[in-house]
Amino acid sequence: MRPTPHPAHSKSITMSWSHQKKRFLNMERREKRKFYIKKEYVKLRNIPKWSEEKKQKRSEFLTDIDYRNCLDELKGDLLIDPEMDLSGKVLLYKGDITSLEIDAIVNAANNSLLGGGGVDGAIHRAAGPMLYKENITHGGCDDGKAVESGGYCLPAKYVISTVGPKGENPEILQSAYRSSLEKMMELGLKTIVS
Repeated sequence: MRPTPHPAHSKSITMSWSHQKKRFLNMERREKRKFYIKKEYVKLRNIPKWSEEKKQKRSEFLTDIDYRNCLDELKGDLLIDPEMDLSGKVLLYKGDITSLEIDAIVNAANNSLLGGGGVDGAIHRAAGPMLYKENITHGGCDDGKAVESGGYCLPAKYVISTVGPKGENPEILQSAYRSSLEKMMELGLKTIVS
């Protein structure tokens, strides 16, 4: 007996990546779930907010001191109001980020954007072949910059690929984070995971 192909890889779907991207972006979440390569997914409402984690003292990720230091680093940044308490908006998730139903997943990509090992490879596998096809058209990405692609078979709507530094280079790392957040704002997205 021949295995049933995944609907996103079916020969009946012969659209270009641009048509597929538009189709997936316009799809209702319930409909898109049929196309997730990984059938297990995580809804954001099932992940406790940082403020809830702090109250229950369960957070093993960041302490209050780490939180204040993060805000101090962002002071003067046009993207974040340093007086804003983000603990009710930040979720701490420990697990497979390719399973999160979210607006965008940030991919620490290589300059080619054509996949690699580790998380980059996992994102490409979970998104399916159209991510690769779209990324070919981007012509790569410079260090510290970011580009957006469709999420295709990921629970995430978009993949924001950014290229960080090779070795120690805090300016390029900062630029990669800033470029990703600017891409998020440009697309009008509300939720992002990195």
